[in-house]
Amino acid sequence: MVKGYFSLVLHAHLPIFSHQQTGSLADCSLFAAISETYIPLLWQLEKKEITKDFTLAFSTPLMEMLADPLLQTKYLQYLYNTEYFLKKKAEIVQNIEGFQQVESYTKRIERMRKTFLQYDQNLLKGFRHFAEEEKVVCICSSATHAFLPYLHTEAGIAAQIHHGIKAFMKHFGYKPIGFWLPECGYSPEIDQILFAEGIRYTFVDELAIKHAAPSPANGVPIASPHGIILFPLNMKVSNQKNKKLLHSQRFINLIKNQLQLNETNSQSNFLIVATVAADLLGHRWSEGLGWLTEVLKSGKNEIGFITAEEYLASYLQNIETAHVSSSALDVLLNKKNSWLYPKLHWIESDLLQLVANYTEVKINNEHERCLKQMAREWMLATSSDWAFMLTQDHTNEYANKRILEHLTRYQQLRDMLIKNELSAEVLARYEAEYPFLVEIDLAYFQSKQVGFINQQLKKSQILIRKKTILMLAWEYPPKIVGGLARHVAGLAKALSNNHCEVHIITTAVTGSPNYEKANGVHVHRVKSLQPLANDFYHWVGSLNLAFCDYVLQLANTIQFDLIHAHDWLVCVAAKALKLQFKLPLVATIHATEHGRNNGIYTPLQKKISHKEWELTYEAAKVIVCSKYMRAEVMKVFQLPIDKIEIIANGVENEKVVENTSSWKQNYGTENDIYIFSVGRMVEEKGFQTIIDAAPSIRQRHPKVKFIIAGKGPLLEDYQSQVVAKGLANTVYFIGFIDDQLRNEILHSCDICLFPSYYEPFGIVALEGMMAQKPTIVSETGGLAEIITHNETGLTIFPRDVQSLIIQVVTCIENQSLASRIAENGKKLVTTKFNWNNISKETVSVYDDVISYMEV
Repeated sequence: MVKGYFSLVLHAHLPIFSHQQTGSLADCSLFAAISETYIPLLWQLEKKEITKDFTLAFSTPLMEMLADPLLQTKYLQYLYNTEYFLKKKAEIVQNIEGFQQVESYTKRIERMRKTFLQYDQNLLKGFRHFAEEEKVVCICSSATHAFLPYLHTEAGIAAQIHHGIKAFMKHFGYKPIGFWLPECGYSPEIDQILFAEGIRYTFVDELAIKHAAPSPANGVPIASPHGIILFPLNMKVSNQKNKKLLHSQRFINLIKNQLQLNETNSQSNFLIVATVAADLLGHRWSEGLGWLTEVLKSGKNEIGFITAEEYLASYLQNIETAHVSSSALDVLLNKKNSWLYPKLHWIESDLLQLVANYTEVKINNEHERCLKQMAREWMLATSSDWAFMLTQDHTNEYANKRILEHLTRYQQLRDMLIKNELSAEVLARYEAEYPFLVEIDLAYFQSKQVGFINQQLKKSQILIRKKTILMLAWEYPPKIVGGLARHVAGLAKALSNNHCEVHIITTAVTGSPNYEKANGVHVHRVKSLQPLANDFYHWVGSLNLAFCDYVLQLANTIQFDLIHAHDWLVCVAAKALKLQFKLPLVATIHATEHGRNNGIYTPLQKKISHKEWELTYEAAKVIVCSKYMRAEVMKVFQLPIDKIEIIANGVENEKVVENTSSWKQNYGTENDIYIFSVGRMVEEKGFQTIIDAAPSIRQRHPKVKFIIAGKGPLLEDYQSQVVAKGLANTVYFIGFIDDQLRNEILHSCDICLFPSYYEPFGIVALEGMMAQKPTIVSETGGLAEIITHNETGLTIFPRDVQSLIIQVVTCIENQSLASRIAENGKKLVTTKFNWNNISKETVSVYDDVISYMEV
């Protein structure tokens, strides 16, 4: 027997259907799954040779349907009808072969009926029995099989997880320690919620583990920061077993081969975990259960079977802790279903707000009943089934119907609630049609992030009062030093279209007016009190004093609701104005001094880091642009997680004039290959890697041209290196360029390249993707969260010259790949990183902190 283990997980799920859909797709799917998968699976468990060899993960919708008395009665009638049909068919069969076939199927139906009645028409009792006999490990999943990373709030995730566990306890009588993440969707905040609910292990996509930090040993589970053991699913094995005609021995040999690859390693706890949809074993593959039996029976002599729980009992002490990033599925977020998520997110936020409001005023029973049904409608609408079915032509119509049904019902119930026109008849009808999760705990729909904005309930049709925002930012167009200026400009413009009056206080720029209103934003440019100061830190201090003086005068005519400060350079003014006017303060941290320098080493760095900490301390909420940055500010400034909000950067689709390629004549010909990069000329932007990689790339592709724009302290050094290394006709550091030229190059270059060593977000990558260019980025910080390798872009290892060479050459030589990632990148940016959505998320943060101040 080869060294190592194999663990098999069967995932049992069907979307929940309406009681009114008699004889529909609903009945057909459920009854076929019962007849061809779940009853035969119980027969398999009755056999002595199967002893705790696999894990069975039940989804809540499937459990609720299997335990539903009406559906049980309908299924029993379905069996009787089938028996009657077979009896009539036997009377008219003309040959012995046909008669034997009918007789065989009749006996099978009779056996199904006996088994169904044996467990009181509730098959869950059978699986519970075999779980108690330790022939199988049964675990649970979320409330409606929602893809948890795509939910909008941690409260929503907690509600899905809690109600899924609660439903399992109702049907199985015990609390599981394992949890099946729908579609293996994981994000860092999920582990804390699972641990608080008593869950100790789950399963994730192997790519999520592969990119964990620190990098784990291959084929070994890891522990999340909050102690959830994450078992990686081996996709090579999982994908193989889904091929319907795969012979059981071939499957066993595949596992053996995978295990043997590890035998040279001394690692005794090497593990392969594979998953298969339970209804594939019978319902969608008639030979599936026979295949399972043969794999379990024949494989015992060749490979070691183990469940996740048995593995933990033996090797828990060897499991190391690592940080795991989010996982995502393109099939659940694409052009066919991306419209769905903003609607679901609005309902989720609205539901949390309504629960908070009504809880505050001590709701009566009818109000509570209505809110619980609204929660059910939201849960049912968030099922991952609909997003997947929207992508399939034969199920698209049904998915649209179900989504519309639940969204419409939510709105109807909401109107009834707000108008205090509750209808017991409507509530009873909705509750009866989808008899799902009888017990809803509204406490799980309350969140620290939900502010009690008004004592009166708001109606969605009423225009929200404009908020007046005082925004502090040391750079703003046309003064552009880094990505902060573009971020503030894009956000302010979008906020002005979202019920906010935004006043930007920023640095004076020669040639620009001291005050102007542009794109709906009030821009106030203020001169530093020491404009010629040689020491930048002292210049910043005097700029803050000038900001304070200016705002004190401005406040005589304008009443502000909130201060929004961007980075440490405005900390002094933000703190002083907060105290002076007793206003709530929100701070956006775009980067940290610790992160930029990989530590704090000089007195100046220490001063800057302290100002960053001070700003985060004074702020009611701290906004960061990525999960990477959230982890960084938590570590560096010791911030509590509930003080931090993640709101991504956005990008606008800039209009570009015709003849955008005229700039090329300065560097080469129209037929050359142009690779564009832009950023501050500082070490963390990684431009040194381009210089080091350029000779090898030029040797293979002599027509390649690297165009690198931006200014900064290392510009002259980089330019000198280019000359010294004979790269003057290949690598061009062109200094600062205006927005017009920048956009022209973005839209007419061949490849965008951003090889940063440290990048909290990487708005330039979004701009390259928006221009529909194949974009190559370092797999670091926020960039790693934006781009999926080979799908929406290409990734390289930071500081790795060979990695950069490989991906640039790949992008040049594989034009079909380059075109595909460019198209996918544009789609991603257009749907996910647009300023309108980002401004709405920002306004939600404003509402929270303003309401907190008012209470």
